[in-house]
Amino acid sequence: MAATLLFTTNLNAQKKSGLKVGAVASTSYNITPTPDFHNSWYLAGFHERPIGDSKHWLMYGGTEYIRTGWAYDAQNYQNLNYLNFPHAIKLKLGPLFAQAGYALSFKIGERIFENGENIKNRENKSRIFNIPLHAGVGLTLGPIVLEARYNYGLLKLDDEGTKINYFMLGAGFRI
Repeated sequence: MAATLLFTTNLNAQKKSGLKVGAVASTSYNITPTPDFHNSWYLAGFHERPIGDSKHWLMYGGTEYIRTGWAYDAQNYQNLNYLNFPHAIKLKLGPLFAQAGYALSFKIGERIFENGENIKNRENKSRIFNIPLHAGVGLTLGPIVLEARYNYGLLKLDDEGTKINYFMLGAGFRI
């Protein structure tokens, strides 16, 4: 929440925005047996602005559509579609950057497959809200942005204690 407050207090600062697209490898932890990674994608709009007069510290935010989940095999898996609103503090050193923060994550879709059939119902559906913490590194080359980011879900998605984590690898451009 502090990131949101800092982000909105510096309204006169120069803001940069952009779009990113990338790959996602996600899985769940606290499930037995441990599932394999589920490979998917994400699409994001983002913006960043300096904190005060700093040239190295930035506030980062945006909106992301992301598909996560986990898989046991091609017939047994779970897809979760989220709309994320990430907030982060970003340290920029030349073209390299590191960032850390959190996201407010709202589930907008879900499918659960067992033996190739969608078995989602009221009893087995996941909760609608999550808060993933994230940390990552990246490279900015002019308008091109490359990033790698790890996300760790804090909240339980169901009564069994299922949580999700995912790795994002993306590229985009900023204006």
